[in-house]
This record gives sequence, structure tokens and C-alpha cells, in this order.
Amino acid sequence: MLDFILVSGLVDETHLIATGYHTGGQDSRAFALASIPPSAEAPGFLEAISVSDTRLKSIVAAFRRGILGRGSSHDMCAAVCMPLQSYLSSVEGIDTRLTSVEFQDGGLVFEHCFLTLPDGRILDPTADQFNTELVKFPQVFLGKLPHLYQQWMAEASRDGELTLVYEGE
Repeated sequence: MLDFILVSGLVDETHLIATGYHTGGQDSRAFALASIPPSAEAPGFLEAISVSDTRLKSIVAAFRRGILGRGSSHDMCAAVCMPLQSYLSSVEGIDTRLTSVEFQDGGLVFEHCFLTLPDGRILDPTADQFNTELVKFPQVFLGKLPHLYQQWMAEASRDGELTLVYEGE
């Protein structure tokens, strides 16, 4: 079953690449279709594609499943976020930045990464690794930087300011 076809860029003057998203039981994946002639309605090369939050979370959830399967997201943020950032940009036309921060929870200091959208919201495909009896994050978090993340970032900082370890394109 083909959920969508989305034109993602010009190959040459006469053809476009169309990307599709296939869901079939446990076999969910993105793939490129044969090139098709361009139309006047198709977006141009590298033009950003607007996608709903629901659709974005669906894309990310499927990508996460492709990497983690049924495995835990614990300590897998970079393994998911790095290829996800590239996929969203090159295939889906969705602009994100890879963001890495230091967290401190109790005496433990660790790095965590997630994606930042142009509007400032974060997209964290491994947020559920921080679930406890009191805190429940969804597998794919999309929204403002959670208060708990801000608290952990401030605790990891010597001067109490929130600091980024890395923020790239």
C-alpha cells in the first residue's frame, strides 16, 4: 500500500524523483520510485516541504522502528537522530538541526541529542528512554523543549545557564 508520493527534487531538466512511503505489516520503509516528468505543480529542487505534525511524527516513528525494531531507545539517540536528520532533509525536504546537549540527573552527566525544527520545537525520537514512574514521554516527542530537559541541562551547566554541546545543520 502506498501512503503518499512526494516530489523531492529535480534530477535534470526533464525528470523528478518521487519518494514513496510503504507500510505493510512489519515492513515499513521509505523508497525512491522511478523518475517521472515534472509538472508545473511540483515543488522545485531543495524546496522545503510543509508537513503536518501528525505526518511528521508518523514518518519519524516508522524511521525509528526501522533502526530500533523492538529494541530499547536507551542510549540510541545519536544512532537514530543522525541518519534521521539526513533522511528528513534529503528525502522529505524537512529542515532540522542536530542538537546535542549535556544532561545531569543526580550525579550522572550524559549527552543527549535530538533534532530542532526551524520554529524552535524539538523532535526527539528517543524521548521515551527517560520514562519513569512519574514522567512519561511518547516514543517520538514533538514540541517545546520539555521542562525536565531544561532542568537537566541547567544542572549539567556550571553556571546554571542552558548550554548546547553541539548544534549543527
